[in-house]
Amino acid sequence: LSLVLIQTLHRRSPRPRPAARQERSARAFARLEPALATIAERYHDALTIPALARACGMPVRTFQARFTRLIGRSPQRYVQE
Repeated sequence: LSLVLIQTLHRRSPRPRPAARQERSARAFARLEPALATIAERYHDALTIPALARACGMPVRTFQARFTRLIGRSPQRYVQE
């Protein structure tokens, strides 16, 4: 019964509009900005993923997943290139 109720509510819930998605995407990029700035400023140094995650204030796994989803490649690969 509860599964049916959840599915019904999900179908009736309003979908995010494109502007709302763009706003969430902009906020997500803003959360990665400290890491991207660190990479740009210190590309010649040995950068670690935990240090970049700390700069963004998020756990390493969360940082890696968000970075990969938004940038299109893993943080390790981005730093290497």
